Amino acid sequence: LHHWWLDTDEQEYLDDDGLDRTVRVRLLAHLDQLNAVLENYPAFFSAMRPLFRADGPTRVLDLAADHGGFALEAARIARREGIALQIAATDLKREYLDLGEPVAQREGLPVSFAVQDALDLSNLERGAYDLVITTQSLHHFSPGMAALMLAEAERAATRGVVFVDGCRAVFSGAAVSGLCLLRWGD
Repeated sequence: LHHWWLDTDEQEYLDDDGLDRTVRVRLLAHLDQLNAVLENYPAFFSAMRPLFRADGPTRVLDLAADHGGFALEAARIARREGIALQIAATDLKREYLDLGEPVAQREGLPVSFAVQDALDLSNLERGAYDLVITTQSLHHFSPGMAALMLAEAERAATRGVVFVDGCRAVFSGAAVSGLCLLRWGD
């Protein structure tokens, strides 16, 4: 079980192309709610804070952002705190981005959405962003892929790179799964 849990080559349930869109949307909403309960998004925002610009908006590239759950919440936090951020949420799957884009538009949040390969940022100029981040996605990548993503991110960022993810472990997986089953039934 431990080796299966650590295997990053296995496709996750949410990434299954055959998964019903309604189920995917529900599960992503539950993931955002779980992050709210665990106060993950404010913690991720705090990790970025030392790299924010004082002289204007901080340009943030969010790699492998899925539906932009963190990017949207970061924009909300920044708005409440009077911090100027411009966030580009990117992912390989347009379907995910199409879920977050209308939320940003409806709430007037400075978050754009674009298809982008996190392992190849050659379409971006050196220093195109102040800050490059990824949250809760690194576990999808093998160590070699993560190293490549980090190198690409470093080239695209002028102020820094912040990658945040949990450690895959059977105990934490069981605890999170148990919480989700109790709270949402899936």
